[in-house]
Amino acid sequence: TVEESDIVNAIAFLAREERVIAEGAGAVGVAALLIGAIDDMPWPAVVVISGGNIDADVLERILG
Repeated sequence: TVEESDIVNAIAFLAREERVIAEGAGAVGVAALLIGAIDDMPWPAVVVISGGNIDADVLERILG
C-alpha cells in the first residue's frame, strides 16, 4: 500500500531526477518501488509511468 505522501514524493522524484512529469495515478508504481513495497519482483523490472495531466499549480506546490 502506498500513501498519498509516497505518491507526492514519487512525482517529485520523477520530475527532479528523471525529468518526467507524471500525475498521481501515473506515479503510483514508482512510489511503491521507492518505499520498498514490492519485495519479490525480479530484476530488471519495468514500471509504466503515465499521465502528464497534472495541474501546473499542484506540480509547483509539490516541487516547492
